Formats: sequence, C-alpha cells, structure tokens
Amino acid sequence: MFSEDRSVSAEICTSAAGQVARFFAGRTRGYQPALTAECVRDHLDRIRDESDSFIPVDSVVEAAHPLRSTTRHP
Repeated sequence: MFSEDRSVSAEICTSAAGQVARFFAGRTRGYQPALTAECVRDHLDRIRDESDSFIPVDSVVEAAHPLRSTTRHP
C-alpha cells in the first residue's frame, strides 16, 4: 500500500465501503485516583471524558502528559 518514498510511518489505515481513512488514538485528560477497581469504577465518566482530549505526536509526549495534565483528587 505504501511505497519506499512514503511520507508516513507507524500509522494505521482502515479501508471499508470504498473509503480509506487514517485510524488514530487520542488521550483523555484522565483522572489520578487511588488505583483501585472501585475508584476507577466511580470515576469512569471522568476517565472517558473526551472534551479535553489530545492526539499525542509521539510516545514521549504521551508519556509526559500525565505529569502535567491530570488532576489529583482525594
């Protein structure tokens, strides 16, 4: 699908119904609770909230994001 002179790498493309599209992942702001199953259950709406999400440009940016963007709550 891609040639040696491609301008992209490590990307995922999907194809369905005659259309080709780029598939990508984003990251939500998240929540930094105590890591218990009950706490995750209780804050799942906040964890899944896409209103303040972003698309990391690489894994270094994604890994640094929790350090500056999540909020701590008791």
